[in-house]
Amino acid sequence: MASFQTRRASPSRPRAQSTLSSYLTTGANFLSGLKDGQSPTESDFRQYFIRRRREEVSERTLRKEFSHLKKLAAANGWEWPFGADEAPYPEEGQKPPTLSQREL
Repeated sequence: MASFQTRRASPSRPRAQSTLSSYLTTGANFLSGLKDGQSPTESDFRQYFIRRRREEVSERTLRKEFSHLKKLAAANGWEWPFGADEAPYPEEGQKPPTLSQREL
């Protein structure tokens, strides 16, 4: 598996443990699809998102992973193949599930 640097791609500030775990999970999922020791290509990034869509991951999750991978690419000096207008976006009318008073 290719290794990646942990250099900060954004301003230093404390991160929640769940945020760090989410970044690491996304990075590991992406890197698991790469050939050892090779920098990712545009095709590698595109294939990752195609695979995740086939796995029926929500657009909201894809948007989060898009952000994670963009930062991973910046930290490692990899070319980021997407423009801002190519980021996944949540479907209209999609709302997160809410809990009833009884469930709280």
